[in-house]
Amino acid sequence: MPPMDVYRVHLNSNKIIPLALGNMTAMVRRHRPDLLEMLNFNTPWLTERQILGDQAFLQRFEKPSIFLMSDYVWNLQAHTRLSRALKAVNPGHVIIHGGPAISYGTADFLQENAWVDFSVHGEGEVTCLELLTQWCTQRDYRKVPGLSFRENGQVVFGEKRERIADLALIPSPYLGGDLDALLPEFYCAVVETNRGCPYKCAYCSWGFYLRKVIKHDLDQVFAELEWIAAHHIPSLWIADANFGILERDIAITEHLCRLKERYGFPKNVITNFANNKRRSMEISRLLIGARIATSLGVAMQTTDETTLKNIRRKPVAEDYYLTLRDEYVRHQLPVMTHFIIGLPGSTYASFIKDIEFALTEKMYPQVFPAIVLPNTAMAEKEYRQRHGIVTEKFISRDYDEEWEVVVAAASFSREEYRRIHLYCAWLHFAVCYRTLKYLIYFAAVEQGRTQTQVLEDLLEKGVAETGKTGGAVRYPILRNIVMVLHAKAAEFFDQKICMVLRRNPRELYLAMDAGNEWAGFYQELAAIFKQDFGLPEDLLTTALCVQKSILPSRHHGVAEQLLDHDFRSYYFQEPRAGGRRSLRHFSGHMSFAVKDPKNICANVELVETGMRMLLNNFELDSPLWRNE
Repeated sequence: MPPMDVYRVHLNSNKIIPLALGNMTAMVRRHRPDLLEMLNFNTPWLTERQILGDQAFLQRFEKPSIFLMSDYVWNLQAHTRLSRALKAVNPGHVIIHGGPAISYGTADFLQENAWVDFSVHGEGEVTCLELLTQWCTQRDYRKVPGLSFRENGQVVFGEKRERIADLALIPSPYLGGDLDALLPEFYCAVVETNRGCPYKCAYCSWGFYLRKVIKHDLDQVFAELEWIAAHHIPSLWIADANFGILERDIAITEHLCRLKERYGFPKNVITNFANNKRRSMEISRLLIGARIATSLGVAMQTTDETTLKNIRRKPVAEDYYLTLRDEYVRHQLPVMTHFIIGLPGSTYASFIKDIEFALTEKMYPQVFPAIVLPNTAMAEKEYRQRHGIVTEKFISRDYDEEWEVVVAAASFSREEYRRIHLYCAWLHFAVCYRTLKYLIYFAAVEQGRTQTQVLEDLLEKGVAETGKTGGAVRYPILRNIVMVLHAKAAEFFDQKICMVLRRNPRELYLAMDAGNEWAGFYQELAAIFKQDFGLPEDLLTTALCVQKSILPSRHHGVAEQLLDHDFRSYYFQEPRAGGRRSLRHFSGHMSFAVKDPKNICANVELVETGMRMLLNNFELDSPLWRNE
């Protein structure tokens, strides 16, 4: 009998290597090579979502086969739809689901999806290996902990599997050739140097199940990194919960930097930094010195003490984030701070306080809606009741998946949440898309106000303009911006369409660039700042010149200009060292040269379409920002 085909399935629009599925194949090759006489893994990977609607393609799978599906929040429903379609083609297919989107504590997923044969709960490497072994031999699935299966028409939820104590048990799919077929199309490699998280945040599943941090073999990590660099994969995702939590993470970074010098790769690194100032600082300095692009992501979630207590999270130490922030700002590199809206205990006022903190510290706020994930405290009935959490089902615009989104809680109403959502869209357009970044700072300093107050005032002016018609409209471009953002908010609430919030203004930005509306936009802002805010024209001229110069646009040329004020020293003055002084105190000519080494202006339409064009770096290279 010929071996049965095994297909690995990870439907995802981003070209990120699905490490977990590679681990499954590697486990079979290492520990049960005899199964390869009965199982054929030399099959195409199924990674394109388009196959869901391609009946001709699905009909090719007439022969009974095994399908391993790795489920996450971005592909769970896609995988269940594919499972149903495959079973319709041949009921003899064996469908196996696993991953963090599958509940670790119940067999509900199998109960609700009759076309799925097995579900793996928790870590999948050993469970999947034992399942495939049983399928090829005795088919006694009760011997496999961590598994749900069907028996005599009933769903059986097997006994709990203990965590893998020694990750050396898992061979490298990179070194074993199990991921070769994905190259060169997949441009982001994923590496896990340790597994687990000691924290227990209510919204996150990492510490809910994998509390103890267990290390991968260091020699294997080094070898995997060299394989990735030698294969010229540009992006590396270090998928640890807290990179820098262990002393050896510095040695890993040093090795990575040597590889960059030898091979020229990877070009950029994405990771979650641990809340350890010394190690995170050293790792950052090493990456910066090796010219490996990275950004500091501070997972604040909120600065509000009540909310932090409710979500079982300690505040990020001020000394930690300020020290790291200073290092990144000194090198004009992006500092991102992550906030979640919709957490129990939060309010509109606490959210504005969060944003002001980020802007004052020259961090870019990245805002995410609170989504209830499986295997989290927030998913538990008692937790929801205690905090008055109200959720609704939304469809993700980015992934076409159904998500459970928090829309109200005891601390905030739906109406307040809607207000927060509109402000988020405006914030991202003004700051993260860089359209008003330096003007907001300028107006706040000159008027002795907060940047969030300036943003709120401008938003209110735009809202007021939407109620006018004809000649009464003073600021038509600002009016249109606010109307578009209002429509995005309505799309979220009325149509129940959820999307990554930083992408909300993307179409607006591109439409304005296509219509070359920037000159008119900044004329309106100049009028507001002069007439309504009373800002001096000579200082405003300098601020406008800087703002317009750094904005990525197909209609902007890069050039060197002579400013009447030293805007760089003005912008980088330290507010904690005696307050912020007016631009008037920074008189004196300054050469302001703008460059576009990444050719962003010619490719603005690619912003937020993949790892290579994220908003983190959506700004032209200048004395204020390094984008080489």
